[in-house]
Amino acid sequence: MSAKKKYNKRPSTQVKQVPAREDIQPVAELAAAPPINIILPAAVAIITFIVYRFTLNNQFLDWDDWIYVQKDPFITSFSLYNIKMMLLHNITRNYFHPITMLTLAMNYSFSKLDPGGYYFTNVLIHALNTVVIFFLVKSLLENMSKNYGYGKINYIPWLAALCALFHGIHPMHVESVAWMAERKDVLYAFFYFLGLLMYVRYVKQPSLKAMLPVVILYGCSLLSKPMAVAFPLSLFALDVLLKRKGWRNLIIEKWPYFVVSLAGGILTFFTQKESGSIAFLHGFTLINKLMIPFYSFLMYFVKAFVPFHLCSYYPYPPLTHDGYMPLFFYLCPLIVISLLAIPLYLTYKAGENYMRVFIFGMGFFFANVVFILQFLSSGVAIMAERYSYVAYFGIFFMVAYFISVLIDKLPSYKIPVIACIAIFVSGLAYVCQGRTYSWHDSESFWHDVIRKYPQQWMVPYMNLGQYYVDKGELDSAFTNYNILVRLHSTTPEVYRNLANIYAMHKQYDRSLELYSDAIKYDSSGNGDTYLDRAVTYSIMGKLDLALKDYSYAYSKDTNSEKVLVNRAYAYLSTGQYDLSIADYNHLIRLNASDPSYYFRRGVAELNKGEVGKAISDYTKSLGMQPNNPECIYDLSMAYNSIHDYTNALSNAIKARQAGFQVQESYISQLQKETAISK
Repeated sequence: MSAKKKYNKRPSTQVKQVPAREDIQPVAELAAAPPINIILPAAVAIITFIVYRFTLNNQFLDWDDWIYVQKDPFITSFSLYNIKMMLLHNITRNYFHPITMLTLAMNYSFSKLDPGGYYFTNVLIHALNTVVIFFLVKSLLENMSKNYGYGKINYIPWLAALCALFHGIHPMHVESVAWMAERKDVLYAFFYFLGLLMYVRYVKQPSLKAMLPVVILYGCSLLSKPMAVAFPLSLFALDVLLKRKGWRNLIIEKWPYFVVSLAGGILTFFTQKESGSIAFLHGFTLINKLMIPFYSFLMYFVKAFVPFHLCSYYPYPPLTHDGYMPLFFYLCPLIVISLLAIPLYLTYKAGENYMRVFIFGMGFFFANVVFILQFLSSGVAIMAERYSYVAYFGIFFMVAYFISVLIDKLPSYKIPVIACIAIFVSGLAYVCQGRTYSWHDSESFWHDVIRKYPQQWMVPYMNLGQYYVDKGELDSAFTNYNILVRLHSTTPEVYRNLANIYAMHKQYDRSLELYSDAIKYDSSGNGDTYLDRAVTYSIMGKLDLALKDYSYAYSKDTNSEKVLVNRAYAYLSTGQYDLSIADYNHLIRLNASDPSYYFRRGVAELNKGEVGKAISDYTKSLGMQPNNPECIYDLSMAYNSIHDYTNALSNAIKARQAGFQVQESYISQLQKETAISK
């Protein structure tokens, strides 16, 4: 019997193990099927990258990019001095953002001035931000469902992916990604969203250890862009959503953030004021100034759902003769108050959870746009799309949550709701990709602004004019500069460049009129316009007038090679050889490696009768540039003047071989003189 009992135990043990094995999914099968929490954020990041793929071919723009890369000497190496300058100084004279500058220095070490690497980094960080947002939304919704009394929330990974996708492909975010100078936007947002994610974990289990990553990430965000000063307000919005109690303790808890934010805000205000960004809306009445923040708030909100008429520049409204703005601006406060009050009342009636989600969404949005709502005028635009980059998270989260509520309460509408979402997302992707083309280069960028707001801002025409001048497309430059003149521009460079174009077309009278306008508008007394006018006078043969302008330009910059070269030649052309030689002496002290300076000084010396010095300078010049036929011929003339016919003949033949038109009679004469001397 005992043997039989032992026999019966074994089958029973095996029977218990068999179901256990059937319930366990094989390891190989798990490896073959990655969890949805990996698939979804990866898919969102890939879609985002695809939508922005054309950005990888973008060129640097003439709109701040040169400040950050092309003309910034401190990103060219990681020397101790450059690192100190990037970490401790406002090297761009725009914002203090050392971490952003370090990333640009890293780009430079790999890409130098090839823009592709910089834009790849921008798009990559933007795609990473969608991944961070996915896990932030997922963490929020899971905690709301399990720990904070929001009840069961379905489709959490899908809702998180939807929020992340909204962020990744929203057209209002193109400015932050496709503009190299806005590296600071995508970078500060990366640390910002990571900080929020760490804060959600901190709220679940508060401790100094859990708070430390939040503080560090906030600091990194603030050192990437000062817009991060809104971070403490965003934490309060999260406190509302996560039903934290004891507001006095919550405020005390965040006092270090407010101290840092205050310091960052003051620094930002003064750096922007020094750069001319703070304009204070001169010419607008107090009532008008109060209307503008309401208008900006409303437009940011509306464009989150209907991203229409997007542009890199949004002008202030035109005023009537009586000083009034368009009627819509005066209606904006009523619209905004209604936009906030009606949903707040409806969610209050529907339940506390709904109201908290609404307060969080709108509170987060407001917290991240409040500092750029033009209570003080910051720059020349009434709003800028880049400021939506972080702020829209509150709206996206709120929308995603209420979509889940709608599907739960009306399951029969699930398929139509999903279809509407798919259409909306497709529209966002289409518009977003289209916007990336506008940022391809300076030409497409400024043409987009002009197409949206023709003749409302002079900068696009001025920059386009310079862009075409640099490319040698003078007719296109001419068109843009003439528009600026009709707009009564007071920028001296406009008139100066237009004058140069007229001079190139030999319309000298009009050219001289425009040079005079440029001088009239140039309060700095810069010598560049005088130099250009002097060159035009020289072409016209009016060397006496040219020399007056050259001398004025010289007084403004005594070490300008361009001024000295032109003035020295003018002195030479007018027979003022001593003055010409003096200028060439100065040029050689500035740049001893230019053979033309020795050659021209030799010409002046030969004309003055200092043949030995002339021969020495000609020889020096030919040592640097052996095949200069004019110099070889002049050396022949110098030798001829001192009756050294052998060297004169030798150099005359060399000059002809080098392409100089040497008269046969001159060579014949030298041959005869050489024969006689022998």
